[in-house]
Amino acid sequence: MQKMKDDKGKKLYSIKKLLFYLAPYKLYLTVAVVCMALFGASEGVIPVLLRYVLDEVFQSHNQSLLYTLPFILIGFALFRALTDFGQRFTMAYISHNLVKDIREQLSSKILKLSPSYFLYAGTGNLLSRLTSDVALVKNLLTESLVSLIRDTIRVIALVVAALYLDWKLAVLGVVIFPFGMLPVYFFGTWVRKYARKAQSYLGKLSSLFAEMIQGIKVIKIFNQEELEREKFSRENKKITSFFIKSDFARSLSGPVNEVLASIAISLVLLYGGQSVIAGTRSAGQFMAFLAALFLLYDPFKKLGRVYTQFQQGLSGADRLYEVLNAKEEPQELALKETPIKEYSIKFKEVSFYYSVEDNTKKKHTPALLDINLFIPEGSKVAIVGQSGAGKTTLVYLIARFIEPTKGDIFIGDTNLKDINISYLH
Repeated sequence: MQKMKDDKGKKLYSIKKLLFYLAPYKLYLTVAVVCMALFGASEGVIPVLLRYVLDEVFQSHNQSLLYTLPFILIGFALFRALTDFGQRFTMAYISHNLVKDIREQLSSKILKLSPSYFLYAGTGNLLSRLTSDVALVKNLLTESLVSLIRDTIRVIALVVAALYLDWKLAVLGVVIFPFGMLPVYFFGTWVRKYARKAQSYLGKLSSLFAEMIQGIKVIKIFNQEELEREKFSRENKKITSFFIKSDFARSLSGPVNEVLASIAISLVLLYGGQSVIAGTRSAGQFMAFLAALFLLYDPFKKLGRVYTQFQQGLSGADRLYEVLNAKEEPQELALKETPIKEYSIKFKEVSFYYSVEDNTKKKHTPALLDINLFIPEGSKVAIVGQSGAGKTTLVYLIARFIEPTKGDIFIGDTNLKDINISYLH
């Protein structure tokens, strides 16, 4: 129960943060929403027009209405075309600017992060967030939002039209549609779970590929091709498995809704068809109602897909927030830029441990243990050793890209912790 509350709290936090990105485009969003509302509401007019065509023109032979209808239909089509263009273009404008804003925010944040952050976040992982995760968030804030607003209005308009045409048939046909939301909710949660895992492994896979390309000469010199191939294949299989599971849930959502919709239409067809044969309903009235029901299925199916897209978007947003909420490099304004008089380097009982995740548990792996080292000013020192011996870690500690887990480092008589980082660099 507590886990469900925490997940709900995370979702609300993610949604609030995402809406912040739409704030600069309120005017454009308002125009888009108005166009969506008008376009969606106009859907309810289609079955009513069909009823008049069938009953008044074909059955009652109303010639004056026959001559008027073409102008009404052309005007109606122009109205829908303009509102459709308005909402599509406006949301496209917002979409491209949202991507620009998020990328700029990510870029600015990355420049403020401590160098130690990049020891654990691989290049491929960060690139994955800048590309695929940003794309997921963009789809959530634009395509999913468009569908949510426009198709909800379409559903309402068509339900009102169905009630106007025949309230008894409407109740029979529409009552089954809410049950379609149950599998949508279930499958949507499933999609978010596996989409997040897939995006995470996609970043790892990108990092592995980047390392492979950068170190290809070393790999070939030491005949490590097979080892690298196995490592890449192992991660590739994991990510493929998560994407398949995510798509399995997404693929089930549509067919389940389609079966439920066919049940509703079949019941209406059976009951309404008998009443037309019995003469209690006109054929035009019944056909117009069937048209409303068929039109209702499309937006309802799209709303079902919106939930899974929404969950995918939230998984991308969660990964973006991991970067945007990461701890920045301390400014250390309180530390004075004290001139350093002597430039010897001294390590005193210095140790450093890397934190490595293994099966969701963190392990602390030592890179350096109890190092004592003195390098006189002006001397030249070569740091040599096998791969993983801690050479790079040693240099990173001097530059304060990372902080020692234990011990102290001095430049002259001044502890590195007492030197402003910007001044040190």
